[in-house]
This record gives sequence, C-alpha cells and structure tokens, in this order.
Amino acid sequence: MHSTSGSLVIAGLAAVQVFGLFASLGTRLSAGSRFEGKCRCLFVALLGLAGMGTLVALAMTPAYWVVSGASLSVMVLVATCDFRRSDHSGVW
Repeated sequence: MHSTSGSLVIAGLAAVQVFGLFASLGTRLSAGSRFEGKCRCLFVALLGLAGMGTLVALAMTPAYWVVSGASLSVMVLVATCDFRRSDHSGVW
C-alpha cells in the first residue's frame, strides 16, 4: 500500500470512529425527542461503517484494528446502556 493511500485509509478510519462515537452519544441524548429516529439511523449507518472499517484495519498493523474494535465496542455500549438515574433502589 502506498503511503498516501495508507494515510487516507487511516484518516478515514479515524473519521468513522470519531463520528461513530458522537453518533452513539447523540442516540443516547436524543432518546424521547423528535430527533431520536434520525439519530438512530445515523448511528446504525456509522456502526456498519465502523464494523467494515475494523475489517479493513485487520489487514493493517494490530494497533489499527485494536483501536477500531475498541471504538466499535464503545459505540455499542454507549448506545445500549441506560445512563438515566433509576428509582429502583431495591433491585440489586
């Protein structure tokens, strides 16, 4: 891989990861609002891109796919965890 095309791939991976993390946060913050559907669609699209980016990064050095896999995992956790305060004090 030429250095220019390698740099573009790395920049693309970084952009997908950063936008994906912001989209997962946006999905959480927009819960219950009128923007919830659009934020979820954006998140699912970027989640797919992050997954494909992780597969592309597997062909590169281990540092790239580890970072891509970690951001993919964080995206899923942020989008699925409920960070709201709960009044269920006796559950656990």
